[in-house]
Amino acid sequence: MAVGPLNVCTCGLGDHHPHHESRDYLCPASPFYRESPHAHLVPGTKCPTCDRKIGHPRKESSPTSKTFAYRVPLDEAEAHADTLDQVQRYLGVAEQPFSAFKSLALAFALVLQDENLRGLGRRAA
Repeated sequence: MAVGPLNVCTCGLGDHHPHHESRDYLCPASPFYRESPHAHLVPGTKCPTCDRKIGHPRKESSPTSKTFAYRVPLDEAEAHADTLDQVQRYLGVAEQPFSAFKSLALAFALVLQDENLRGLGRRAA
């Protein structure tokens, strides 16, 4: 659970700096960082250091889930991630669990409803 806004430490002073005793800082020298570098970030937000989206804690009522991945051309990866992030925000699901799944499922459903898109990949090649 987040304690407040996260401050990223770049001091390089090791374990002797006073803020390393605070759970509000993400510093590799902090003992709390060694516990879990993402433990104090708000679920649904992104880590300021590694840009990873912080998942929501599992609840008893949560469905069983599976990680799903696909490959993206390296030169398009950043734009693809930004587009997915913008779609999630546009739909209002960015802070919700399963936001990528919800966004992509809607996109897939819309594609399957448009008969004009059938075979588009073969026509464009």
